[in-house]
Amino acid sequence: MTPDPTRRRVLQLSGAGATASLAGCTSIFSDSERELNADSEPDIDPAAGITAIVQPPEDALQGVQQEVSTELESGEISREEAQLEMQERQQELFLSRSIEFEGELSDTNVSIEAAIGEHGAFLLTGSDEGLVDLLRNNDVEALLPGEEYEAALQAQSGADPGAEPEPEPDPDEDAGNADDADDGDADSNDSDSDDGSTDDEEDEDADDGSDADEEPGDDTDTENESAD
Repeated sequence: MTPDPTRRRVLQLSGAGATASLAGCTSIFSDSERELNADSEPDIDPAAGITAIVQPPEDALQGVQQEVSTELESGEISREEAQLEMQERQQELFLSRSIEFEGELSDTNVSIEAAIGEHGAFLLTGSDEGLVDLLRNNDVEALLPGEEYEAALQAQSGADPGAEPEPEPDPDEDAGNADDADDGDADSNDSDSDDGSTDDEEDEDADDGSDADEEPGDDTDTENESAD
């Protein structure tokens, strides 16, 4: 097994392939007669296989990078065009190496279950000895768990392999919120009832005050009648 940088390389290349596809820049593969015999979708559970990573020669990758950088610096292409051209040419190199690797496995006891040629990712099955020989002979850059192929496939399709589903709401929490809402309504109704009682008491006090104001007037009328 190899360290994480190789795994990141696989996911980065797969993501770049998805970006180029959305931009309509994968036509170099549809126009080319070179293609893998293996499909990208495996017929087995990826966990039952081993992910193998192949890579074109480093000097070829560096040569492409230098050529594109020169075109960018001379003003022949824009930065966006340079990025897309880099993706196209890198994927073409990976596809060429993948086709060669597929041919090399024809005389071995290792089987190809699926492959993403333009990213150099293969899902393999076979004996432990046969797989280790691939790594020992430098036929592959890395051997990784089968789940890594599934992650690369998801990245190519544009899905986020690290995304987690949103947690479902807790039924107990929802019930608690409903109870709180009911308690709030009940408190509000009680408060309205208390306000109503206060208003009634104020009205009664006002009526009593009116009666009190009328009584002195009646006494005055009685005194006037006596004087007459």
